[in-house]
Amino acid sequence: IFLQVILALLANCLAKSGRTKEAQEHVQTALKIDSRNPEHLYNAAIVATIAHREGLSHHVRMLDEGVPMVF
Repeated sequence: IFLQVILALLANCLAKSGRTKEAQEHVQTALKIDSRNPEHLYNAAIVATIAHREGLSHHVRMLDEGVPMVF
């Protein structure tokens, strides 16, 4: 259980510092250990939300720069 807690805390810290790819890897590892743990599911949601915001900000920047959304 200790490893799972460390992985989840590390994932949150990494996500909040902008290292979302690493954060997603750690939270996925915690979920592989115990996929039904509510804390891991919560942390996975937090990491996904932060990662989504980063992705969304890139789309907004593309629009601001005049890049069409259709490739």
